[in-house]
Amino acid sequence: MESTEEFLNKLHDKQRKDEKNRETQGNNRMSDKLPTNRNKAK
Repeated sequence: MESTEEFLNKLHDKQRKDEKNRETQGNNRMSDKLPTNRNKAK
């Protein structure tokens, strides 16, 4: 069994990653998504 401190460290790390993903994915709303710049080389 892990200590409370280890659990909280994992939880906070997961929350940080979730927040970063939410910024990128935009919660499935096109207006919230960041631009992808795929066709930059044209």
